[in-house]
Amino acid sequence: MDQYHQERDELRRLAERALTVLTTLPPGGPQQGRAADRARTAARLLHAAAQRNPSLALAGGYAAGKTLLICLLTELPGLLAVSRVQTTGNLTALRLHPAPAGTEPALGTASVSYLSAEAVADLARYVLDGIVGTVRRRGLGYDVTGLVGHQPVNLAEPARSDWSRVEEFCRRIWHSDNIELRQWGYELLQLRDALAVGAELLPRTHLGPPVAISAELLQAAIEIGDSRALPAQVPPARPVLPVTPDTGLDAAALRATFPLIRQIAIDVRLPVDVWDFGGLTVELLDFPGLDSGSLRDRFLVERELPRASAVLIVLQAERAVNDHVSAFHSMLEQGRFLRSGLADSVLVAANRFDLVPVPDPVPDTVADYAASPVHETFAALHRTAGLLTRGRHDRVALTSALAATAVRGQAPWGETSAVDQRRAAESRAGWHRVRQHLAVADPRHPVTAALDAYGADGGIAGLRVLIARHMRGAGLKIWRAELRAAARALHAALGEVALGTAPRAKAPTASSAERAALADLRAALRAATTDLGHRLETLPLLAQVPAAGGPTLAQTLLDAAARAVHGWEIWLDTLRHASTGRIRIEDPTGPADRRPGPDRDAPDPYAPDPYAADPYDPRLRDPDPDDDWGDWRSPTPAAGPARRPALTTQDFHDQYLAAVTELDGITRTLLTAALKEWGLASHAPGAPLARAAELFTAWRPLLAARLAVLDPPALVTHRVRMLAQLVDPGLAAARLDKVAARRPASAEPTHYPLAEAQALPWHPALAPRLAEQAAEDLVRTDLERLLRLRRDLVRGLHHDACRRLHALLAALTADLLRGLKAIETGLPTGVELERMLHAAGPADPTADPDPAADLHTLLDDPSWPAPGTEDEELR
Repeated sequence: MDQYHQERDELRRLAERALTVLTTLPPGGPQQGRAADRARTAARLLHAAAQRNPSLALAGGYAAGKTLLICLLTELPGLLAVSRVQTTGNLTALRLHPAPAGTEPALGTASVSYLSAEAVADLARYVLDGIVGTVRRRGLGYDVTGLVGHQPVNLAEPARSDWSRVEEFCRRIWHSDNIELRQWGYELLQLRDALAVGAELLPRTHLGPPVAISAELLQAAIEIGDSRALPAQVPPARPVLPVTPDTGLDAAALRATFPLIRQIAIDVRLPVDVWDFGGLTVELLDFPGLDSGSLRDRFLVERELPRASAVLIVLQAERAVNDHVSAFHSMLEQGRFLRSGLADSVLVAANRFDLVPVPDPVPDTVADYAASPVHETFAALHRTAGLLTRGRHDRVALTSALAATAVRGQAPWGETSAVDQRRAAESRAGWHRVRQHLAVADPRHPVTAALDAYGADGGIAGLRVLIARHMRGAGLKIWRAELRAAARALHAALGEVALGTAPRAKAPTASSAERAALADLRAALRAATTDLGHRLETLPLLAQVPAAGGPTLAQTLLDAAARAVHGWEIWLDTLRHASTGRIRIEDPTGPADRRPGPDRDAPDPYAPDPYAADPYDPRLRDPDPDDDWGDWRSPTPAAGPARRPALTTQDFHDQYLAAVTELDGITRTLLTAALKEWGLASHAPGAPLARAAELFTAWRPLLAARLAVLDPPALVTHRVRMLAQLVDPGLAAARLDKVAARRPASAEPTHYPLAEAQALPWHPALAPRLAEQAAEDLVRTDLERLLRLRRDLVRGLHHDACRRLHALLAALTADLLRGLKAIETGLPTGVELERMLHAAGPADPTADPDPAADLHTLLDDPSWPAPGTEDEELR
């Protein structure tokens, strides 16, 4: 694992170098200043990410047993306080460092990190938004207009923040029966008091260095105690003595600044024969309970959880389905985990499994057990675990912390009793019988293996194996991918800064041959831009220009529209054509078996066959499906006249929309081919564009080398790439896909050419008027109207396609004209050309430091990760 630690250290040094260079870089214009600010933020994020180890976050309800599981997993009983009530009030990170086998687990140093001033402001805003949203959503009747958009925290001087609006709101709601609002208001007042004491402890813009504390102070920094008990009256602000980094932290200072704490870190030396992570240092993150009701707790979870490499969700096995688990799952989907897939990020520990009833009799298989309505507790647990892991039940452990303490001979913890411990031990014996049965009936199911681990020691050893395997595999990949993504983001941000800087180093003076070549190239490129500008003026007319020896694009689209509409099966399935060229309409006054229904397509055995006289009717079936030609002399007719419901214009709507989509694809294909021909014609021999392309290909390296006199490498690359696009015959075709992708679907809405839900001329409603005529008169001679309808649909579809084609051409032309202006700005001016040709020698190495040169050197450092994406690395 040394390679991962080495890569992390290299990226941390890159972040530190970036912060140093950005500090020494002289101020530029507003645009460069904003780019530098973004780069500083990216550098701080990378530096923070490089200081983190691969981590596993333990999350769940406050009574799920997360903290006790940590104590059992690390073989350090009593390391953290355990209770049935809310205990953990701050994020606690245990850094597990590998220690030699045979040694004892040992507690190392501890430290506390505080939220930045910006994070405290975000926390205040988060709580205020929660109050405002709850009042308005539930219609509670309190006036919260003064809290909307209000920011009480003064970022410049947090100790002098204005809490008057918060205090006034608290006085109005303090004696109401809404405990939730009072609790949240009290959280804001506690934040007020904590800022008055510990404002000097807050980093101003990013994560600051942690403050070391002794192990005796952990309780004061982690445990909630009675700090959330609501006082009888609104507590006023009191004058206090501020705590500074120089004065140090004692128990009283930690309690006073408790709401400002971001994380408590504890270093643990863990022997590899207890828990082996393959040489990695892994962090276990113990989050406050999701069901504590505290908005501050939820803020910390939402803020810090996406930074974890993986998550262990600790469920209460006896009631696995609850609103807090569902909310937590939604939180995961909205955070970082969706990018790498929840299935690769989530493990589940079904704790308190001793409270799940043992089945009697034992179901045949795990699937039967999970689907049984009799065993609803286990079924609910199985469903919830499958939801959280996306069906990966091999990432689910069954545990009982109480049973594990019984196996180890430890005394009952907290409020538990010896009776509870004996019951948990009996549960292991009962589940042992279930495991023996499933080992024979369903040996390959992951639940069988999980039951085996539960029976051994309450599932603790099995949970260790599950976590270690996951962290060495998927967890390590996620951690590394996110670290590299942060590095790429910093490299991109530094590249934006570099666009506005140029190192002082220059190239030697150009020779006479180089002078002539660059002068000719510049003249050819200027002539090419003028020629391309003239050609772009006629590009929107490309649809009306006939192809070489063929039709225009518009004519080709008309043929495609006709083929698309004429191929609809609705013409054959709904309308029947007799040899007389007439259309049969349905008689609604006929017998019931002729009305629309499941059997409306059944042939009428007494009806004459109207198709026998027409061997070329397309509905005739070939008697030999393997014979492509068939026997036209002895055709087999299809079924007799169908009884179809009445036709309206709405029956064609869905097929029309599908045809529009089909024609859009045809349009793009035809237009791409036409643009390629247009580009080749623009580069015909002797044309200015062809001349420019020839010279650019020959002198491109010289141009790039001479542009380096004027611009930094990133900008040189950009200018050369722009000029290469100018002389590329496929430029217009290449830009088409990008232009089409940027156009919203609503840019060119589809217009259905027929009236909505209108009966067609052969609607059965016409039948009553023909009732006095002979039965055969129900066959109307409306074939001409049918053909007109098809013609109207073809015309409408063609009109839509042409409208979209012209709009796409107009957008493409506008895009190319904008690009041409950008290319023209990339051409060297006369003054720039002289500077390129008459440059002096290299800069004096004894001169003052050049921050711009340092920036470009940093960008060229080989330690940066190669271009790519996080998803590619995870795969």
